[in-house]
Amino acid sequence: WELHEEAGVYPLGQGFWAPDFRLVHRATGKSVLLEVLGFWRKASAEKHLALLKRYAKEPFLLAVSNALHIEEERLEGMSAGIVRFRALPLADEVARLAAEALGLGG
Repeated sequence: WELHEEAGVYPLGQGFWAPDFRLVHRATGKSVLLEVLGFWRKASAEKHLALLKRYAKEPFLLAVSNALHIEEERLEGMSAGIVRFRALPLADEVARLAAEALGLGG
């Protein structure tokens, strides 16, 4: 996997979404977006999650900080792989979910 900071800008309802990263699978060239919800206000993160759930079309992953105290119910129905983390998301878990999101073997 290659990690790219330039992930692009995508329509999201009446606004836009600029994901934190794009993960590109070297062998296939396929990509998945990564949004890291770390240092957000809880209310802003929950609003963003609702917009992603409703409007996001691209394959994406969410890395959600435990410090946000986002309830599991807020994450149900997301079309994204979700990684919970304390300090940093685990790279192996992100890579596994990225492969899963793209239907790859790993």
